[in-house]
Formats: sequence, structure tokens, C-alpha cells
Amino acid sequence: MKLKDDQNFDLRGKEYFSTEEAAHYCCVSLRQFKRHREDYGLFPIRFMGKTLFRREDCKHAIESQRLKVQDVTPHHSYDPEQDERTFQ
Repeated sequence: MKLKDDQNFDLRGKEYFSTEEAAHYCCVSLRQFKRHREDYGLFPIRFMGKTLFRREDCKHAIESQRLKVQDVTPHHSYDPEQDERTFQ
């Protein structure tokens, strides 16, 4: 199922998500979710012909990737003096 960019999901109160809803909840594209869900321990539940993901599992997958302060390094530190030298 191709999703429209403007499609809204109302996930309030839902404990189980469709694949599309789970991808939305995890803030990734549907393609990214399908490719990597098992890498993050997200295994579907098959129920009455539907593929479902538990909210709790999605939340755990996200939270398990939390970075520690020492793991966070700036990609680029701004040095105004370097900028001045570059453009002179």
C-alpha cells in the first residue's frame, strides 16, 4: 500500500499498529521500517490475516538506541576565524 505524504495517523490509545502505523510511530519511512525492523527486534504478530506490531515493542526499539553523552559528537564545530580565512 502506497502512503500519501499527507496521510495522518491517529495512534492515540492503540496498543497494536499496522505496518504503516508502526513505521509512522518510529518516525521512519515504510521502506526503511520493512528493511530494518528485525534488526531492532520488531517482529510482527499475525492475527486474522493482519500484520500487527505492538506499541510497546516499537517504543522499546526506539529507546534502546538512546545515545550516551560521550557518544554524541558534533559533526561540524563552527569556527568563525576559519570562515574568515577561507573567504579572504
